[in-house]
Amino acid sequence: MLVPLGLALLLSGCAAQPSIPPLPEPTDAPATAAPSAAPAASAPVTVVDRYPGLPPGATLDETFEPGWVADAPGRIALVTFGSSSCPVEPVSYDRDSTEALSLWAEYTGESEVCTADMAATTFVIELPEGFADDGDVLVNGEPAPRLG
Repeated sequence: MLVPLGLALLLSGCAAQPSIPPLPEPTDAPATAAPSAAPAASAPVTVVDRYPGLPPGATLDETFEPGWVADAPGRIALVTFGSSSCPVEPVSYDRDSTEALSLWAEYTGESEVCTADMAATTFVIELPEGFADDGDVLVNGEPAPRLG
């Protein structure tokens, strides 16, 4: 007697399914790309070296946010954190910024498969004209601390 009752309850539970909303109707409107957060007046960054780990004299920042150290006259070493096979790298700077070196960094897609690790990658970049290696540095609009 319990088997038919249990079977009836099981079948009645299968009949009550949640409703799924219909898909939106297609439109003829063109697809738009997401706007870039890089500054409109940007120029490419010159990367002169790239290597895994921290630069000499840098101490680890436990926030895993980008940071930097002076490298050589006219250069800084920018450190980013993320997948060692897919690092976020500096690609441009804001030419209109005068108070701080405002860098834009992003994953550029060199690798199709990214490792699930957290690693530091250092990019030695040439400072644009007018910037000193003791000024303020912003990365994607956020202050980047000095790591050494």
